[in-house]
Amino acid sequence: MEKKTEISVIMLVFNTPKKLLEKSIGSVLAQTQKNIELVIVNDCSTRKETLNALSEFEKKYKNIKVVNHDENHGMLRGRLTGLKNSSGEYVAFLDSDDSMEIDLLRKMKNAAVKNKADVVVCPFVFDYDENGEKAYLAHDPFINKEFDLKGDEISAAYFNQQGKCFSWTLTWNKLYDRKLLEKTFNETLNFSEKHNGLNMTEDVAFTTPVFLNAFHMVSIKDDFVYYYTHQKQSIQQNKSYKKWLKNVDDVSAVFGFVEEELKKYEKFEENETNLKLWKNHYVRTYSTNKPANHTERETRKYLTGKFNLSEFVDFGSQNEDYYYTQQNFITNDLKSKTQLYEKIVNPKTKVVSFDIFDTLLLRNVFEPSDIFRILGVEYNKINKGSYINLADIRITAESEARKLKKDNEDIVLDDIYNYMNKFYFFDKKECEFLKKKEQELELKFVRERKFCKQLFELSKYLGKKVILTSDMYLSKEFIEKLLKKCGYEGYDEFFLSNEIGKTKHTGNLFKHIVKVLGVKPSSILHIGDNYAADFTNAVKNHLQAHHIENVREKFWDGPTYRHLFIENPTFTRNQGFVERTMVKNMYGLINNKVFDNPYIGFNPDTMFNASPAILGYSAVGMELVSLNHWIQEHSTNSAKIHFVARDGYLPMRAFEELRKYNSELPQSNYFYMSRKALFPLDIACQDDLRSIPAKMNFKSLSPKKLTKFFKEEFVDVEKIKKLCEKKGIGFEEKFKDYPEFFKGINLFTDDVVNYKKHREYSEQIIKKFKDIVSPNNKFFDIGYSGRAESVITKILGYPVDSLYIHTNLDTAETRSQMAGFKIDCFLKDQPKVTGTIREHIFMKYAPSLIGYKLENNELKYIFEELKFDQTTKAVTEMVQDEAIKFVQDFYSLFYDYIPWFAFQENFISFPYERYLNNPMLLDKRIFECAIFEDDMGFGKKSMMEMWESQDIQFDANMPSSRAAQKIAIMLNKMFPVGTKRRKFAKKCYNGLRKIRNAFRRKK
Repeated sequence: MEKKTEISVIMLVFNTPKKLLEKSIGSVLAQTQKNIELVIVNDCSTRKETLNALSEFEKKYKNIKVVNHDENHGMLRGRLTGLKNSSGEYVAFLDSDDSMEIDLLRKMKNAAVKNKADVVVCPFVFDYDENGEKAYLAHDPFINKEFDLKGDEISAAYFNQQGKCFSWTLTWNKLYDRKLLEKTFNETLNFSEKHNGLNMTEDVAFTTPVFLNAFHMVSIKDDFVYYYTHQKQSIQQNKSYKKWLKNVDDVSAVFGFVEEELKKYEKFEENETNLKLWKNHYVRTYSTNKPANHTERETRKYLTGKFNLSEFVDFGSQNEDYYYTQQNFITNDLKSKTQLYEKIVNPKTKVVSFDIFDTLLLRNVFEPSDIFRILGVEYNKINKGSYINLADIRITAESEARKLKKDNEDIVLDDIYNYMNKFYFFDKKECEFLKKKEQELELKFVRERKFCKQLFELSKYLGKKVILTSDMYLSKEFIEKLLKKCGYEGYDEFFLSNEIGKTKHTGNLFKHIVKVLGVKPSSILHIGDNYAADFTNAVKNHLQAHHIENVREKFWDGPTYRHLFIENPTFTRNQGFVERTMVKNMYGLINNKVFDNPYIGFNPDTMFNASPAILGYSAVGMELVSLNHWIQEHSTNSAKIHFVARDGYLPMRAFEELRKYNSELPQSNYFYMSRKALFPLDIACQDDLRSIPAKMNFKSLSPKKLTKFFKEEFVDVEKIKKLCEKKGIGFEEKFKDYPEFFKGINLFTDDVVNYKKHREYSEQIIKKFKDIVSPNNKFFDIGYSGRAESVITKILGYPVDSLYIHTNLDTAETRSQMAGFKIDCFLKDQPKVTGTIREHIFMKYAPSLIGYKLENNELKYIFEELKFDQTTKAVTEMVQDEAIKFVQDFYSLFYDYIPWFAFQENFISFPYERYLNNPMLLDKRIFECAIFEDDMGFGKKSMMEMWESQDIQFDANMPSSRAAQKIAIMLNKMFPVGTKRRKFAKKCYNGLRKIRNAFRRKK
């Protein structure tokens, strides 16, 4: 009985050059996945070399089928023709000039089967034709995280990207369950028949019904489709007006189809705004790519009508192009990775040998000896005498035990503890305790190395003989327990140095393996992390070998360590973190996460690879752990901590993770509080309006906005309007200066505002506050000035102490003294960068609170209209979720050991503070898409603009005027932080200052 086809790959061909066609088809034929068919749809090609190549391939390979169109139908119809003529359980698409990594389809199919998913997505890599370089998009969500979405979550995520992330809409970076495509086939076919020759946004027409019907979507991160492109490829101006109109017609038709699909599946209302913004994205794209002799205004007017839009919304190129602005080149990494796979797949390779520790298995510590530091804690818990540095003793005992071993090249765990018993005065009972505890810790801290586990599974899938080869003192029985915990089963043989008496270190273990297996040495491929033992010695013994860097090597040799420590000696000694066990092992967790796959292509001009996920897991995650430790120390006598919305959102999530391990900590509460909402509660009479400039930016207000501080029934708005007209004050015009402001508040007399009713209403709201906030509670807030906390302390009638990240100037201390509450600061000094990005990373992406009200005697919150952008939301949440993942990982392993080691908050917070105050340019651009909105303060500004205005490094004494800020922004754009231009400019500037100072001294 013929085996059913597992995967059908469908390729549309139209006059593709033979060279590209051979590369593309070759990548499909070379797949490790077995039982594949390739269905090629020839869309009426006319080029002879293309037709000849297709004929040759079909004759040569049984699993290639060529289907011919009698006329050119375009890409969408071609894919549907291919689907109709295919038989695979799963279906993938590939353009005829693109290619795929050798193990891609097997991994995607495994992900589909394992998760029972009907869509699997992978990232893509640009494959540049001119020089063969390859690069991925650092901001692409599918590079940064693994998705696992079900039901309505899928279509919501799909439409939330609003056309700005084409990884979502691409057809060829996905594997589909055939049943899903059959379900959407007819509706897509009907649309394609109405719009023959559709080639623009045809992917959107195909993927929209798919994502509206999918029930489970997952993604994989580490394998790619290679997207063939030109080095300087861009959307060029259409020389043909006719072609431009055809393209616009295609896009317009596709949007009409998308709208019909949304209505069909009753999801139009919830996605209407996203669809409008998606259309706006294409208006901007085609306006930029406008035909000659047409103004941009004329073009946009035509396009808004064509796309059925009432108006055009321009987000700016930084926001719309965010996902495509940063490329990380990984040419050499992918070459090495490809070589590794080719060695495994090679028919001459009969045996694949894997090293175990740091190759198949990782320990969730920085280096193996850190297990002994934790073992020392376990020993000193029961030690009745003085403190014993067990880690150094254990390391030395192992070294000395090896020297005594004469009849065997390696030792066992008993040898180490026998030595400690004999020479270091540990009795047998203590040694048995330590030996057992050491193995318990090994089991606790071990984890799989995902990348190498995939190699292990591939080797088994291909029918290779899989063996494990290790130099290790632990017993075979115990190592197999570690392997089983991490899902390694089904290997053929296990060669362990302490059992055989030979090691890789001497090369004798490889000789032993060849002899036992009875195969040619060249038929064995050994994979390991130790260059000398696993690569050099294997090659010396005529084995094939491949060196996979361990995660510590990647860290020591990488840009994170260089930029973070080597280039910042004023903050900390180089490698100073290795003396602090908790800090050191935080980096261990990060290394295991970031460098599990050693071929990720880490950008040398970054600290965090320009990756939202890496920034979140490392810098922000460490900051949250440090902040938790500080909050715990400063809230011992508090019953509850109120994390002030919105900036307290992420710290609260982290604190709740800590509470899972310590139920005696104060309860947490997300407390909705803002200056705008609190201020009306602090108004008892007209005189109280004078305090506005001390509480908010009065220049953001107008008489109309002042009326909003009172309930409609308590203020006579029409009377205010008349008074404004009489006094020559613009009702809706913002106050320009103090005279205008005081002229404005002078109108709000008792005749206009019923202050008595307002006070009574406010007191009812305050009474509800008292049910939530008690005197022994504390507030957590980003901090700065103490405005909101001073107001709430005043209206509650009792002080509520506050925990701040830091304060600015003297105003917070002055207010705390006046109101009688205490402020503790996490940072003792005011950092250079305050507000903006610091708040953005911590805040909940939700509407701002603008007021309180009572309904049926219950406290309700009034929120402003949601104004955020979905791109910024997606990026920010990615950073936040990864940060919380770090917190979870750290506490699950190290919580019990925190009190036993130094825990210096400033040292742990250093990567985050370094990022905020002196970021590398490409890391900084992670938030390039973000807009900061504050109508009580700065107004609406680009996050990068506000960030750069605080990054004044050329002259620390530069005044903080608006003019100076503009100069700083201009300088930062000309000489971006983290670039060679910046360093050169600073050298020139400092040199000129020295010359000037020398000249002044002479005078």
